[in-house]
Amino acid sequence: MVIVKDSFQVELEMEQKMSPISKKMHDDYYECRVQFRLYMYSKKDISRKLNVEEQKYLLYENKVAQTIFSNKNIKYNEILISNYDLAYFKLKYILRNVKLLINKIEDNEDGFDIYLANINDIHKLKRVINEHFFCMFTHSKKIMGRNKLKSKDLFRHSLLAAIYDLRTKDKVQIKGIKYTIKSIQKQYITVINNENKEKHTFHFHIIKDYLFKLEE
Repeated sequence: MVIVKDSFQVELEMEQKMSPISKKMHDDYYECRVQFRLYMYSKKDISRKLNVEEQKYLLYENKVAQTIFSNKNIKYNEILISNYDLAYFKLKYILRNVKLLINKIEDNEDGFDIYLANINDIHKLKRVINEHFFCMFTHSKKIMGRNKLKSKDLFRHSLLAAIYDLRTKDKVQIKGIKYTIKSIQKQYITVINNENKEKHTFHFHIIKDYLFKLEE
């Protein structure tokens, strides 16, 4: 008896499917990129006393601050820091303590970007940011594909969160005229003319390119 052995090569193509939840947990997956940009914040370091909340912001993110505060010879509520850095740490602290599905954070020169895995989180995000900052949001989206099962277009969103260092009693200049900010409500700013004391209310989007913050 003669036994003949044949060998065969079979090509198999395997498809790995991820559940929607697992897919959203992947670092490269995101439905909305949020760009945080800080405007009008001074980057000049000044010595200041920090309240309890401000200490919390720095201790959470800043290893240098943790070292300084651990030194008992230094008053832990005083530190040399700029308005920009303080706002930056505050913003990072707030985001880390809100229940958002953030897959990635990237720093850049004028702020940082976060990548949200769930587009529905932007509503919560806007509400929290508006509670702490004067912010203008710009939302855009582009089509990335189509869900054939639901016959629905799939979009990737971008949200620009432009945060401005403006608050009541700040001195500003609008088209060459000096004002003092009386109040800020949503997207509207009410100012008092420093010379004739007349009151004016502007939509911030209209005057933002002509508004400059004056040094104290």
